[in-house]
Amino acid sequence: MYSTQIEKSLGIQRRAIAFHLNALEKAGLVNSEFGLSKEDERTRPLTVRYYKLTSKDKEILRKLLDVIK
Repeated sequence: MYSTQIEKSLGIQRRAIAFHLNALEKAGLVNSEFGLSKEDERTRPLTVRYYKLTSKDKEILRKLLDVIK
């Protein structure tokens, strides 16, 4: 996902999301890469930074979900 998608799904300001994603990336919990986004056929593709969980973060998330259960 990229920050605008996260903003829409969580209802949190993109500036706050970018701040936290930057910290998570520095901690090695998420990776990012640039790509093109196409919202619809009428607009031009936009260059966006996509974020994804690292294997380290996936393991932490799995442990947290086990604790919650």
